Amino acid sequence: MGFKSESKMREYKLYLERTKENDVEALRWRHLLDQVDRENQTVRTYIIGVDIPRKEFSHKCPYVTLDGAPIGFTEAFEKIMVMTGKATDAGFFDGEI
Repeated sequence: MGFKSESKMREYKLYLERTKENDVEALRWRHLLDQVDRENQTVRTYIIGVDIPRKEFSHKCPYVTLDGAPIGFTEAFEKIMVMTGKATDAGFFDGEI
């Protein structure tokens, strides 16, 4: 009888502006994504203009995707922190930053 993982393999991608890598909003995303269990999930950070050519990226940064679909901070917090038991409530996030 073996252990069967219930968690789905997920891939988070964080896209940041080169000049704003360390602004408050970008740091907030980085800290949240640092909490992702990397044994079963992937987290990638891309710097626009370094890792991805500027002309190939048209979204406002920071921009985050989960399995290719855009995701907001509140939803990401719910999936990363609340659903894993690292936090008990996401209710204090009333909206996007």
